[in-house]
Amino acid sequence: MKRQPQTNKGNINLLSYKKKRYFKTACSLAMSFLLFPPTPSAFAATVTNKNPVIEPGFLSDDDIALENSETDFSQVVVSRVVPIDNVKEVLSPREIQGYKACLSAIRHGSWQAAQQWISSNPDGLLTDFVTAELYLAKNSPKVSPDDIINLIQKSPYLPQGEALARLAYNHGVKTLPALPEKNNLFFLSGAPQRPVNHHNATNRSAMVFETKALPLIKADASDQAENLFQDSQQNLSDDIKTEWAQRIAWSYYLNGNDDAARRLAVQAENGTGRWTTDASWVEGLADWQKEDFSAAMQAFSRVASYSENKEMKAAGLFWEARAAMASGHPEYTQNLLRSASHMPETFYGLLAEKALGKTVKSSVRPVALSEDELKCLTTQPNIRIAIALNQIGEYQLASETLKHQARLGAPKDHNNLIHLASYLRLPEAQLWLAHHGPAGFSADVDARYPSPNWAPASGWHVDPYLVYAHALQESQFRSRAVSNKGARGVMQITPATARLVAKQHATNIDIEDLDKPTISFEYGQAYIEWLRDTSYTGGLLPKVIAAYNAGPAALPRWKDRDHGDPLLFIESIPYAETRAYVATVLRNYWIYQQKASSSSQSLNAMAQGMWPKFPGMPGDNAVRLNNKAKEVNKLLALNNINKQNM
Repeated sequence: MKRQPQTNKGNINLLSYKKKRYFKTACSLAMSFLLFPPTPSAFAATVTNKNPVIEPGFLSDDDIALENSETDFSQVVVSRVVPIDNVKEVLSPREIQGYKACLSAIRHGSWQAAQQWISSNPDGLLTDFVTAELYLAKNSPKVSPDDIINLIQKSPYLPQGEALARLAYNHGVKTLPALPEKNNLFFLSGAPQRPVNHHNATNRSAMVFETKALPLIKADASDQAENLFQDSQQNLSDDIKTEWAQRIAWSYYLNGNDDAARRLAVQAENGTGRWTTDASWVEGLADWQKEDFSAAMQAFSRVASYSENKEMKAAGLFWEARAAMASGHPEYTQNLLRSASHMPETFYGLLAEKALGKTVKSSVRPVALSEDELKCLTTQPNIRIAIALNQIGEYQLASETLKHQARLGAPKDHNNLIHLASYLRLPEAQLWLAHHGPAGFSADVDARYPSPNWAPASGWHVDPYLVYAHALQESQFRSRAVSNKGARGVMQITPATARLVAKQHATNIDIEDLDKPTISFEYGQAYIEWLRDTSYTGGLLPKVIAAYNAGPAALPRWKDRDHGDPLLFIESIPYAETRAYVATVLRNYWIYQQKASSSSQSLNAMAQGMWPKFPGMPGDNAVRLNNKAKEVNKLLALNNINKQNM
């Protein structure tokens, strides 16, 4: 039996604003849209290396027009931490220089130089730590078992403790010193993410069918895929039938056959398994394209009612509100938007708040590390070690030390560790601590949106919060992240992209340098600027973000089904990963702006059905690409104002 929608209805005034007429007009416009809605020399100074090679599939030099934005982003304040005196200054200048030299010597195999520093500073804050690094370094001189045991006994809390114990065991030590007992940490849910369903092909018949059907889907041969699907019914399980009915429905939608898309989507909705909600989503979009807004309202209602994912639930509510307005039922709209706005860490939840005319209040709080918290933490040796490592620029080691301490410390200190990681600008540690904690712990929203202390060597030419929004989704700020496609660093730059950017700036690049956050930000920022200036994106922010994920060459291959509506553009992107990526990066961007108490021009624009331009571009902040929608919005705005004044 087909699931019945649970439409959230209420007979209430659409917008009961009691402010100036200007604000009434702005809010009415926001609601009514629901119907239709760096210089080469500076850059080159940061990188060096080999002969650049440009991979095929990118735009030619003639298509590129790099230029700096008129907005000066170098003055943007990217943190709201509460200063604590002397947190970052636990080492003297001599110690900073010495420990840097010691770790460099270890990494370059200069064992004698490293040992000399260690011997001359036996009681230094980081001496035991760098000694452990020396003992464990590949090809380092053999060390006596007694020396290893003495180090473990002296500093059992070190993050290298277990590795030292294994080394001692391999050297013949059978009775090892006790190491501190570790706490159980549990994975904690984080910011909502759109689900990307995985295929159900688990038996031979399903795999054989998929092998034949996938090439047809990729070739946009939707009708042939459906014929194959109908001929294979008896060999497929109910869950597989549901999945493929939805996937073929989506193929029809992308190819502009909305009647067929709706027919297959309805078939999938009446099936079984997790693909039924996705089918409701396709049905809603197909009905919207057909301007059957009443049917679209019902389909989106089923998404909102049955999805277990917050992002999709908020999306269903928001699009149900759009369909309600378009079908002549504005009395339902405000309740639906209110329900979506109760999920403020979602893309559509943030849009719903704006569409309601609310002043979007930050759900994140400034990071505050009190003197008492710091005093409590610094009784632990690993905390002082992490602060010292951070002071000498060993951010990865500092992060690993804080994560190790989380397994040793008292559960009550976990939130203080997050605050310390935020204060020290260790984003990888901060995110890890926010997603791994003791039983019953829940991190503040702020913890999920760290602000690192990294900047491109040539300075900011792009809004830093936009770069952070990409880095958070790309790598969760893991500087050593490498994808299966070879993308590296916090911005996940591929070698081909790095060489493209290097060529545009008349320089070379050592690919391994992309593991350095400042270099990754340098190339990520330059690539974003490059995408901004291509004809494929037109400088429109959603398209720039989509191109960063899917590649600029993908955009012209996508069929134009948005009719000038930026939200319909996002929801009609063929790739599930890219659809989720655009919504997530925009969500991240808006929350970073909230965190900084900064107004969001792109959020304001999209809440009015307009296309936000890339931040900092000259001229208007947003454009409307659908003239018909513009005229309809004006009429609806006047209608809403008249209703409010009655």
